[in-house]
Amino acid sequence: MPKCQNPECGKDISEGKNYCNQECLKKAITLRRQSKRQKPEVNDSPIETVLKYMGIDKANFTKNVAYRHWELFIKFVRDSSGRSWDEFIRPRLRSFIGINYRYLGEFLECCLAWETVVLEDGNLLFIGVPNEVKSHDP
Repeated sequence: MPKCQNPECGKDISEGKNYCNQECLKKAITLRRQSKRQKPEVNDSPIETVLKYMGIDKANFTKNVAYRHWELFIKFVRDSSGRSWDEFIRPRLRSFIGINYRYLGEFLECCLAWETVVLEDGNLLFIGVPNEVKSHDP
C-alpha cells in the first residue's frame, strides 16, 4: 500500500493517491518551498583560514599589498553578507580596498569558484570554508 508523500505524515493511502488529504498536500508544498528558500549554512571561519583554503598565503605574494587586498575583500564581504553585490557591496569595496572595479569582479569570480561565497538573487552570502572540506580535514 502506498504512503502519503508528506514527509511529516507517512500514513497508508489508497492506490492512485499521493496524499491522504488536502491538509497533507498543503503541508508538503509548504515544506518544499521552505527547503528551497533555505540559505547555505554560514561559517564563522577566520579570514586567514578562508584565504589559506583558497591558496592565498602571505608566502605566495612577493608584496604584502596583494595579500592585504584579499584580506580586506574577504573581511568586507563577510561583514556585509546578505546584502546586494551591485548596490551595496561592490560600490563600497571600491573605496574600502582602493582597487579598480575590474579587479573586484575577478576577486568575486575567484570566491564563487572556491565556493567561499554564494551570489543568490543579487545578494552576496559569505560561506567561509565549505562544510564538506571541513569534514574531510584530519
